[in-house]
Amino acid sequence: MSNIFDTTYAEQCALSRIRNTWVKIQLLDSSYNAIDTLEGICTESSIIMQNNIGDNNIQEYSSFNRLSGSITFVLTKTLATNYFEDAPNSRIRIVAIVEDVPTEIVTEYNLGICIIGSSTITRSANSSDGCTIQLELLDLFSLYNGDLGGSLESQYSISASSDSPVTLVTLLNTIFLDMGLTNDYISIESNLLTIQQDITADVGSNYTDILKTIMELYLGYELFFDRDGILTYRKIKSRTSDSTIRDMVDDDTITSYKYTKKDTNIRNYIIIYGATSTSSDTDETTYQYNAYASLQGTNHPFSVDNIGRRIKTISDETQSNYAYCLSEAEYYLDLYTNYAESVEISMLPDFRLIPNRVISIIYEDDYIPSGVINGKFLINSVNFSLKQGDLATITVTKLYDTVINSTDIITGKVS
Repeated sequence: MSNIFDTTYAEQCALSRIRNTWVKIQLLDSSYNAIDTLEGICTESSIIMQNNIGDNNIQEYSSFNRLSGSITFVLTKTLATNYFEDAPNSRIRIVAIVEDVPTEIVTEYNLGICIIGSSTITRSANSSDGCTIQLELLDLFSLYNGDLGGSLESQYSISASSDSPVTLVTLLNTIFLDMGLTNDYISIESNLLTIQQDITADVGSNYTDILKTIMELYLGYELFFDRDGILTYRKIKSRTSDSTIRDMVDDDTITSYKYTKKDTNIRNYIIIYGATSTSSDTDETTYQYNAYASLQGTNHPFSVDNIGRRIKTISDETQSNYAYCLSEAEYYLDLYTNYAESVEISMLPDFRLIPNRVISIIYEDDYIPSGVINGKFLINSVNFSLKQGDLATITVTKLYDTVINSTDIITGKVS
């Protein structure tokens, strides 16, 4: 799907300190084409975008919600008569409009497609007071996680085994089509992973319950609706090689920040103990699936060679083969050898910033032990307000910009 937003002046308006801000709400049809548009001046809002990361940076799959919030604005254009007469659970696109006042250049930023959870229209008896509209914003996954729909009317079963595995890509595509999506709105990154066990969801469960079970078999992958409404499944990348979306060097749009360093979260040798099974030979030997992953070499500051072995052992009985255990070990190795440093930043809103993109920060501060915050950081969440003069809050975690050779990550079965 092509980008309908001109980004020519996106950076200039994002860095502007003297700006005007207002909001556009587009009502969309099933193909995400705009059929009605409202514009207004925001009086109150909070739009949150976040990745599937919970406490201690552990990946969580529950509702899969990425975008949520609310917005209240005073209408500056005539209310379209059929805007709130459309079918329930209308899809809308939130657009932030920013004017750089000195140059009078205006740019629009696509903040994403979501669902109207509820709407309130307030009109004064004095027509000159205008009309105020309040919207509750829900992620597109609310149609499938039980909030607005997605409950299963019958048992949903997937048959697979080690003798008759099902490829993960094929399985996800089938589920997404069953959810009512079409291939135009599905993006599945190719891989060679397979499902080797039966998966069942009972009546009354939701589609997200099935997806949660599948996603937890192979950690290190993400599933979300992107800003264009495309359901996207892909491996979480090695973000240290990503180009930065913004370079913040002693940035004067930052008003305050909270810097945290947590060395207790560092582990460079991960052991996963999975489910137990019984061999089919005459001895019927009981064994346990397991795998380990460790970071060796001298390239990374937290490798075994540099700081010694720091072991993290995890018991996960849901992992019923070696491939599942190995995937989990590699995921946690990445998790526990990154993200020791985090920063929460209050700043003028930059609507280009979204979760799982990279920024660089160089910010001198005598109160920090090293004297400077310096490096690449992964965006975990953003909280925007569209009200004139309000600040945004972004949370980021540090990526260690080092070259990891394939031989640095040692994996295998626990002896």
